[in-house]
Amino acid sequence: MVLQRPGYQLAIVPLTVLLIVLAVLPAAALSPQNILLIANRAVPHSIELARYYQQKRLIPETNLLTVTMPVEEHCRRQEYQQQLLAPLRQRLARPGAEKIHCLVLFYGLPLKILAEQPAADSIDEIAQASGLAVSSAAVDSEIALARVEDYPLAGWVANPLLEKRGGQGAAEAILLVSRLDAATPDIVRRMIDDSLATERSGLRGKAYFDARWPANGGQGAYQRYDTALHQAAMTTATISRLEVVLEETEALLVAAPQAAIYSGWYSLGAYTDIFTWQPGAVGYHIASGECATLKQAASQGWCKRMLDSGAAATLGPVAEPYVQAFPRPDLFFGYLLDGYYSLVESYFYSLPYLSWQMILLGDPLYRPFRH
Repeated sequence: MVLQRPGYQLAIVPLTVLLIVLAVLPAAALSPQNILLIANRAVPHSIELARYYQQKRLIPETNLLTVTMPVEEHCRRQEYQQQLLAPLRQRLARPGAEKIHCLVLFYGLPLKILAEQPAADSIDEIAQASGLAVSSAAVDSEIALARVEDYPLAGWVANPLLEKRGGQGAAEAILLVSRLDAATPDIVRRMIDDSLATERSGLRGKAYFDARWPANGGQGAYQRYDTALHQAAMTTATISRLEVVLEETEALLVAAPQAAIYSGWYSLGAYTDIFTWQPGAVGYHIASGECATLKQAASQGWCKRMLDSGAAATLGPVAEPYVQAFPRPDLFFGYLLDGYYSLVESYFYSLPYLSWQMILLGDPLYRPFRH
């Protein structure tokens, strides 16, 4: 199903678009001065890539923090707290650090904090309190709360930035977090270069949304996210010049040439090699554990394979997140298509939970529709 780009009549403008138009804009957009880069001294490519991005985006020389972390894709809670969180909090305590609003984690830093086993007599209490697994999380999702002193590690924490453009109180303490990471350093450099080049020329191509059912507005979690894919397709057709292709059956897309935008489901851990990605392409697949690894060569996880195949930015979970933990496609792409919001802002304003499983991969400052 190919959606034609409709005229700009209020009656057909989706709710997401109205929210974007009517909401009060923040005082200033995210800038290079607001970004702190974090690299792993134990992985030489990590520092090299941080320096490369720093030069390309004109990040201040002092906005680079190097730490020593395990070179594996996972770490223990103690390693995270002592070797990453503690040095970061020291850096954030320095004069002028109130300007830091965004962190960029680089190739070579762990993806996941392993779960800790609680004392036997406390398991039931924790399960009853949270209803969720205990204490494992994506490093990126956890470190967004580095300015928050005390919060529960069991389960997730509601993101106060969801559907907002900043705000007061708890929202001000949240750090936006993105990651420049992939299977190889060369892919990371290409992600950076493609983002910068696409900002100058604009993202062109086709937008693909792979729903599972015709839009029915059901209230279950799966139905809501499927409806959000339909809504994202309508929003994209309304406010962009991209040709929009909507698949609305349980079958997967069979071909996706000139892919600029993509969101869909459900092919668990089995990337479908049907895409020809445009430079600067942004997309994600809604399925469990699609960012469990970026380095294992045999992995067919969607995050790894999308970046391997040419996409510039994606997102996904390091472990089972539950569907309601994904950024809703209509919100994420609505913000991104607006042109004012960067990739990392679009992600955090559509992300339901922190201290949980989700990771954003890409240049945080990337604005593919800035013009």
